[in-house]
Amino acid sequence: MATWVIGHKNPDTDSIVSAIVYARKIGAKAARAGELNPETKFVLEKFAVQAPELKEKIEAGEKVVIVDTNNKEELIPIEGEIIEIIDHHRLFGNISTAQPIKVCIEPVGSTSTIIAERFLDELCREEAGLLLSGILSDTVVFKSPTTTQKDKEIAKRLAEIAGINNIEGYGIELKSKAAQLSKEPKENVLRDFKITHAGELKFGIAQVEIIGYESVMERKDEYLAAMEEIRKEKGLDYLLFMVTDILQQGTKLLIVGKNPERIAKAFEKNLVEGCYIELPGVMSRKKQVMPVIQEKFK
Repeated sequence: MATWVIGHKNPDTDSIVSAIVYARKIGAKAARAGELNPETKFVLEKFAVQAPELKEKIEAGEKVVIVDTNNKEELIPIEGEIIEIIDHHRLFGNISTAQPIKVCIEPVGSTSTIIAERFLDELCREEAGLLLSGILSDTVVFKSPTTTQKDKEIAKRLAEIAGINNIEGYGIELKSKAAQLSKEPKENVLRDFKITHAGELKFGIAQVEIIGYESVMERKDEYLAAMEEIRKEKGLDYLLFMVTDILQQGTKLLIVGKNPERIAKAFEKNLVEGCYIELPGVMSRKKQVMPVIQEKFK
């Protein structure tokens, strides 16, 4: 039976390119756990790489390597054998295996960084380009506080292999594709959506990275209605939607749930118009939003 490499549901660029390159290097098959976003489509087209196969379940008898997550709630159903996990997020501890496996979780800005470091001398142009794109995407062109010196050093080497002379210029081009939103607010909220638990509460935390807040904030009421619909569908206590401006380097955090004021107080901010807070300098869900939720609601 096949061995697959797959990332999380609602896949981002880092998840997809990590799966593609690692699958190539270990002789496995790359898969995706959802539809591609506009940024990832742009990357695959630029480097003429085919999108991974869509998988809805890892069947019994199949093997799988998980990349860019270690959270069971973010994975498709797995009836087969997990043989390895490669990630850069905090340890969730809700995945169990029958046998010991390889686990690599490093405090870097992207899973692409980890995979690139392993195979740096073996990468072809398109593989280097894919992994460079994963790093630039997840670090928001090195503006995210998750960025490390290793990410920057690896990205420089990848750019040389891929023939990209202006790393930041390519990064801005890349993120401009991410800023292309659907007309449907619900689709945009679910594009990059994660669920986490803090104490007895269940949170959904979504994010879009755009250039200028207007495309979302001018339709704020529509977004709030879509968020409330999703909150009820998924049985959440709160749904937080990070509207992140990559040029202004800040976030407007839209909130729906039992008591939005409680979220505002957790961030030591004032609630604006009863539904959002201003978070200047906040770019990262992983490093700047989730830790506050975990600490304040534990």
